[in-house]
Amino acid sequence: CITGYALSLENASWAIASLALLNCFSDKSITFERLGLQYSSADWPANHLPSELIADRAELVSNIGQDFPRSHIKVTITPSGDPKAKGTVEGMHNTLKTTKTGRIELPGRYEKIRKRRQPDGTKSANLDLFEFESIIVEAILDINNDPVKSNRIPSDAVSQGAKVASRIGLYTWAINNRPGFTRVMPEDFIYEHLMINTTATMTPRGIYYEDNYFMCDRIHELGFTTAALEQNFPFKISYHILFGSEVHFRDPILKKWTKASNIDPNIKRLGVSFIEIRQLNADRKNLVKQASLNSSSKGNSRKKTVKKTIKDAASESGRQKALGKLKTNKNTIRANKEWEKSADRRDGIAPYMGTNSGEPRNPPSEKDRLKVNDKLVKVPTEATNGKTKNDQIGKKRDDDRDSYWDDVRETSR
Repeated sequence: CITGYALSLENASWAIASLALLNCFSDKSITFERLGLQYSSADWPANHLPSELIADRAELVSNIGQDFPRSHIKVTITPSGDPKAKGTVEGMHNTLKTTKTGRIELPGRYEKIRKRRQPDGTKSANLDLFEFESIIVEAILDINNDPVKSNRIPSDAVSQGAKVASRIGLYTWAINNRPGFTRVMPEDFIYEHLMINTTATMTPRGIYYEDNYFMCDRIHELGFTTAALEQNFPFKISYHILFGSEVHFRDPILKKWTKASNIDPNIKRLGVSFIEIRQLNADRKNLVKQASLNSSSKGNSRKKTVKKTIKDAASESGRQKALGKLKTNKNTIRANKEWEKSADRRDGIAPYMGTNSGEPRNPPSEKDRLKVNDKLVKVPTEATNGKTKNDQIGKKRDDDRDSYWDDVRETSR
């Protein structure tokens, strides 16, 4: 009898095995309702914990799955490369894959070892994962109703009629008449034995784990975030490695496990696993390191430009002082400030919008233009009546400034 399953495109691992075990131990009415199938628990009454579990090495021998025996279920690991050791399971796989008259023929199905020119199923496949899962469940129910070998029917079960001659019928009879081999799954079993238990950190923003924060209203109600305002503290959680959008914690008052969701909406939207979250965090850190290197490289180039600008400004300032043209009294500074404000307003908003105002200012394209910061443009000197062209430009600037203040005084009168 098939007691449960897990259908996934993920690689074989404890994460998938735990989902299969969860389905084995759970009431199947949940599965029927999710898939929209018109069946009840009576059609598939397999929801018990076994006393012994025969498992494959690939799933149970791992850092995560090795703690499962703490659930008080005896685990027997089969040798690798020996399908006969788990013949019942392998036989069920073969039954699902083998075509039988009257049984469902899946589109896209093909032989494992194809002959020449035999199709590989890509052209005939037309099911999505949800539709495929519904068909798998229908096939499992069909297989469970197949008859068993006559010598497997106990003598005290013969009186029950033909219903005990089917796989699911014999399983149901054994549950009721052969006690001691199974037990009902406790509510906490899923979180304590089928999921990963670890210690996170409670912070004012919620549960912090794997560089992500998880939050729910119950955390606020219990006062955990308020307590973390003074100091962060360790916090025990349980999570499934395939579902990075949630973790679970045990409510100390309600005595039950409560879900806390990832505050990053993209994690749930993308269906990211904790494995992918770890890879994403590593990629982010690498990007930050690369950005730091890029910034350092560009920063060195910018420093050279800044140093050159400061050096040129200091040289020009020293030249002006030597010529006696640089005045530092308050009135001159105030007048220069007003002149700079006037020059900055002259072009309007165009420079701030990234458009050309018609008057190139920085840097000037003509040697007779003045810089906005009130320093003269360096031009080749040439004697003219005992004065350099820079002197002439400086005199023009002073005349313009005097004319500006004359206009201001005239207006104020």
